[in-house]
Amino acid sequence: MFQFELFPVDEIPGWGTPPALGLHWFGLTYGAYFIQAGETELLRYSDAWLAQNQPSAAAWYAGAYVDYQVARLHEDLLDLLPFATCPVPTEIADLLRRARPARVRERLRARSQSGALSASQVAAVEEAAEWLRLIKLDMSYLTRSPELRLWESAGEVTLEWDAPDETSDGVPVWSSAHARVCMPKGDFVAAVAAFDRELMSQMEARIAAARRGWSRPEIAIDLDALEREHAERASWLRNADRRCIIPPSWSRIGEGLAFGVEP
Repeated sequence: MFQFELFPVDEIPGWGTPPALGLHWFGLTYGAYFIQAGETELLRYSDAWLAQNQPSAAAWYAGAYVDYQVARLHEDLLDLLPFATCPVPTEIADLLRRARPARVRERLRARSQSGALSASQVAAVEEAAEWLRLIKLDMSYLTRSPELRLWESAGEVTLEWDAPDETSDGVPVWSSAHARVCMPKGDFVAAVAAFDRELMSQMEARIAAARRGWSRPEIAIDLDALEREHAERASWLRNADRRCIIPPSWSRIGEGLAFGVEP
């Protein structure tokens, strides 16, 4: 589900200003990745946009997928997991299905600032907006960031992708403007675990290879620090608190969310 490829170490640019260049664990995870959601590849650029643009800061990468440090996707997924796997009431799930991710936050902001709501209603809107933030996979580091939110209802996790307005000179940036996929909660948790396992395995091999011989003397690395950080990151999923995080009041979130649903 969470597909990635780490770029060769020799092609990863060092961080810093020459001659003081270095690479740490996060930087060594530079690669390309996407999310396979059913038949849809999320985080894939559209063919039309690729024909007009160079998506990557690395001139040698001309692939169709996002290129960034894979560790960022890993970190954000683990942060999201306790919220995405927290069952929401049926009425909240119904509202979520009617509230397009790319629209609802703007509508909530506009309603809360309109002056037409009571103080209690504004507080409910703000609580709903905060909860929507917590079930959203952070992609703010992308220049053209789409919306992707995840929630659980009736034992299924729903992934909803929305990027209808992400265009460049009238050309859609992403290959998919909207997608919604549901899967059993167990399958989603297993997919996150498989992603974690594969990333940690590849990074363990990458660090071991660097320990045997580092071929880029112009870029400094601290092997002991890399191994310590790897051991810490490898424990994150294993030690994560899997209990879902329940908001203080579902009724208030429902009240606030209703103001963001389009008629």
